[in-house]
Amino acid sequence: MKFLCLAYGDEGKWNALPMSTQEALRAQDDLLRSRGDLVAEVQAPTTVRFAGGHAQAVDGAFGQAPLPLAGFYVIEARDMDEAIGLLSQTPCAHAGAYEIRPLV
Repeated sequence: MKFLCLAYGDEGKWNALPMSTQEALRAQDDLLRSRGDLVAEVQAPTTVRFAGGHAQAVDGAFGQAPLPLAGFYVIEARDMDEAIGLLSQTPCAHAGAYEIRPLV
């Protein structure tokens, strides 16, 4: 089963982690990539709405979140428990939060 995992991160918490811890957490991202999972950081968003047949684009996210969206993963896992385990040693697990959604 595939899962979309939205990673929310607190840059201050990340920067406060020792460099050795940061490197170990990034290694988990590399492990996921080596399995064929998609791991990506994201840049500042643009929200697009369509009204009257025209696109209206504004800088910024669609919704407010306590932490900014830092990246996303599309991973393969047997179930939600395995997905949680795979993400437990990644950067945002220690400096933010994840939202995990099964893909159908």
